[in-house]
Amino acid sequence: MKDLKASIDEIVFEGRNKTYGAYFLRKAYLSHIKKALAIVLSLLIIIYSGYAYINSSSHKVPVKQKEVVVDLTEVEIPPINPVIPPPPPPPVEQPKIKTVKYVPPKVVPDKEIPEETPVPTTDQIDSSAISNVTQEGKIDSLDSNPGKANNNTGGGGDNNLYIPTAGIQATFPGGQEAFTQYLQKGLRKAINKAARLGDKGAVFVYFIVEKDGSISHVKIQKGLAICTSCNDDAKKLIENMPKWESGKNNGNPVRLQYSVPIFFDFDE
Repeated sequence: MKDLKASIDEIVFEGRNKTYGAYFLRKAYLSHIKKALAIVLSLLIIIYSGYAYINSSSHKVPVKQKEVVVDLTEVEIPPINPVIPPPPPPPVEQPKIKTVKYVPPKVVPDKEIPEETPVPTTDQIDSSAISNVTQEGKIDSLDSNPGKANNNTGGGGDNNLYIPTAGIQATFPGGQEAFTQYLQKGLRKAINKAARLGDKGAVFVYFIVEKDGSISHVKIQKGLAICTSCNDDAKKLIENMPKWESGKNNGNPVRLQYSVPIFFDFDE
């Protein structure tokens, strides 16, 4: 191989300067490769020997094992006393208030009008609170003015607006029964129209009975969805009511606000 390479170098560089340059490098190439390979192998042997020496068992540094002592002696844990809340105080029985059942006006066709309608008397309303049941009990006190709603100032005297309560009541001429008959008679056409349209339910009408018994601030709070003319008829009927007997607080006339549900009811 050496002779072959030498002959090739001689052929390539025949007639050229062989003192230095490429000819010299080509001649020394194999010698340089051998020296580099010997150096690399020597370094690898030294590194491997050092690594093996360091990791040999005779040169390992002993690691001191820490002894862990586990005590398995049973320890009695005292029971935890739960925090028990104090029992609630016994309920205080509220005294019963004398109430009278209020029958809202119900507008029905003529053929469905009952022969007798249980209507509380004026005396019963004046001495009782309005409720959905009638029961005996303590007459509600009026000293704290429980019916006061808000303050509408205007002229002299008591211009506060009150909510009807026991003892502070305005009265339709003739009483509750006359008021129901007034609505039934005035809304016959409306109930017949609602029956034809198949629209039934309650129309809530708000109004104020002034200190002189006149009616003001009439408006529909909630009405029928289909028979809207029934709502208008109910509003007009309330607006055209005769003067009421005004409500009084401690003997003085006061303004009272009402929200009356008028039921449009009929058989299908």
